[in-house]
Amino acid sequence: MSAGSVLGLEEEIGYAKDFFGSVPGTDNSVFTAMTNLTAGIFKGPVQPYFLLGVGLIRSHVSPNIIEGGEQTTNSFGWDVGGGIQGFFSHSVGIRGDLRHLRTFGDVPILNLGVADLRPNESLGFWRGSLGIAFRF
Repeated sequence: MSAGSVLGLEEEIGYAKDFFGSVPGTDNSVFTAMTNLTAGIFKGPVQPYFLLGVGLIRSHVSPNIIEGGEQTTNSFGWDVGGGIQGFFSHSVGIRGDLRHLRTFGDVPILNLGVADLRPNESLGFWRGSLGIAFRF
């Protein structure tokens, strides 16, 4: 994120194991890699911001009990959200945000009873995060 005045750029990477639920004999996950444009007040100790971006949403479902039933889908997606960060010193602080992520197109999901999703619909979800922020 930029320490400048209004606009910034960030790269966000996320991974969620058992994203579609924990079911015996099944592995599943979602990986995301998003490039975001941020807009906010990036001066002072408390900095609110909004973000909008695009990137990769990769879903994976593998029923270990079915040979060849593994399915991995790479989808182009978007995210939108906002948050706040506060800095204890010039370079180190804490950051929290909430964002909504969604694929642009449909994602085929195997019907394994691991999620309440119909096959071939877009994948969308909310994600909250809290972490340490570094600025340079």
